[in-house]
Amino acid sequence: MRLKHFSLILGKVLIYTEKKVKMQSTTISMTYTSISENITANITSDNGTTAASKKVLSLLDQLNQYSEFKAAVVINNYYLYILCALGIPGSACALITICRMKPLTSSSVYMAMLSLTDAMNLVFKLLYLLLTLYDVRLFDNGCRTMFFLGTFLMHYSNWLLVSMTIERFIAIWFPLQVTKLCTKRRAFINMIVLAIILMALNLQFYWTTIELPHKVYVWQCSFVDEYVHFVTKVWYWIDGAAYSIVPFILLLIFNTMIILGIKMASSKQRMLTNKIDKTQNTDKIKHQQQITVMLVSISVVFIILTMPNCAFFIMQDYWDYTKDVHTYAQYFLVYNIVFFLSDLNHAINFYMYFLSGRKFRTMFINMICCCRKKPLRRPYSTTMTQMSSVSMRNGSAFNTTLSSQQDILKNSANGRDHSSNSTVNTIA
Repeated sequence: MRLKHFSLILGKVLIYTEKKVKMQSTTISMTYTSISENITANITSDNGTTAASKKVLSLLDQLNQYSEFKAAVVINNYYLYILCALGIPGSACALITICRMKPLTSSSVYMAMLSLTDAMNLVFKLLYLLLTLYDVRLFDNGCRTMFFLGTFLMHYSNWLLVSMTIERFIAIWFPLQVTKLCTKRRAFINMIVLAIILMALNLQFYWTTIELPHKVYVWQCSFVDEYVHFVTKVWYWIDGAAYSIVPFILLLIFNTMIILGIKMASSKQRMLTNKIDKTQNTDKIKHQQQITVMLVSISVVFIILTMPNCAFFIMQDYWDYTKDVHTYAQYFLVYNIVFFLSDLNHAINFYMYFLSGRKFRTMFINMICCCRKKPLRRPYSTTMTQMSSVSMRNGSAFNTTLSSQQDILKNSANGRDHSSNSTVNTIA
């Protein structure tokens, strides 16, 4: 029983990671099984026997000698719960706040859908983790649906951010085309088309995925033997490109162009715009600047968080991490850090909105405090409001003065009429 207990501990540790791999990047899950099997196959007991339980026990003991493995296990066991605790409430608050902001623009539509997709990503990851961790059987169709939806949601979230960035690029570089190209209707159409393309990309899971019995826990979602080569060699790169590499490159390019466009627009505005025009357009300019700063900040954070993931996808084939236990422990740590950073991207968008968007922050605070949001005023509205307040405070004096002025004007008019009549009578 003791050997079986330690065998299950190691199996759960490795399988726990394997289950997460399936959610993060499905193709790596195939290699994880081979990793543990390759390392275990090279370990023998002191008397030359190769009993499976002694191999597993020996592997666990060797892994626990390295601090990299211990740190990786801590990250692996707890990070998803922490991200869900931060990200799910944050995404819900972001969705409610954005829907309450008026008017609802195309950028708001993208932000609302991104918040919803981020929440679904975290919920789905946690659900799949718990189902597989407690050996709930999913059957073939359950495995296929889990792989399909999990991968699709990760792809869709990142490509929504790319769409938002491209829209902001159009607003900066082609301001005269904004009202025509950046509309709510076009945003909805783009999101639908994007969803259809990514769903079609991930449909392969419905004929490559199957549920199989496992030697440590009861069942596991795996791949049909005839498609193993496709999944590990071809889909690996398709998945990596769609999830991180291509979005990373596009965001890097378009955000660079946005920053350059902002600098060029600012210099032109200083040269060509007079003070009156600046005063009249202040609110509109500030609103556009806030949206741009917020979206650029989110994109930059995404680039920073997914950069290790891109490097990991590219360099993994050149890293022989199965040659010994220490190398595998290092790989295990790097892997968990990389995907912790990638998943962190789904949990922090609300906090980025709050820190970089003044209008979003004000709306959220007013909503939390149950305060009615005051309407935004133009600069000249302040003066008019002050004049109205003075009039209300000094209403009686103002009315008295107005009546006196009206009496004077009336008497003056009567006097002119009387004088005119007198003159006429005299002439007559």
